[in-house]
Amino acid sequence: MMKKAIQTIKNGGVVAAPTDTVYGLLADATNPAAIAKIYALKGRDFDKPLPIIVSPKTLGKWGLSGVITPTAQPTTYIVELSGELPELLHSPGKTVALRLEVGNYLEELIDSVGVPLTATSANKSGDEPALTRLAALEIGADLTLADDLIEGTGVPSAIVVLNDGKKIR
Repeated sequence: MMKKAIQTIKNGGVVAAPTDTVYGLLADATNPAAIAKIYALKGRDFDKPLPIIVSPKTLGKWGLSGVITPTAQPTTYIVELSGELPELLHSPGKTVALRLEVGNYLEELIDSVGVPLTATSANKSGDEPALTRLAALEIGADLTLADDLIEGTGVPSAIVVLNDGKKIR
């Protein structure tokens, strides 16, 4: 299934997959068409940037500023963008929502694709996030992965603004 997920993402597709929180919609974060597809699947407003996930390898490769280390609780950091990512992924102030994946299949997936991936929840905007494969199937991604790849917490990650340490959620 991993090879199929890698190929789907490299071909501009969207994969619904379990994360360390809830099911997420994964796509190539450098591909504007794939990003637009996620906005369409979710019915999400374009003024709400999508969060991304990176591995230790892609963190530096894509010029994402800030020092981020793994945490006990899934945490999304708001960081200044120093590299180039499509505009739909960052705020007008050039910040991006970023989560570091270490020690799970998502790290391997990111490294195999070679770019950061989007990681927004697999649901229509405003609906509850999908917690199971069955629920994630409803969003209509190109591929939906099995539940048993990682154990999610069932709640969205904490959000921290890196430059001031302020916890938003």
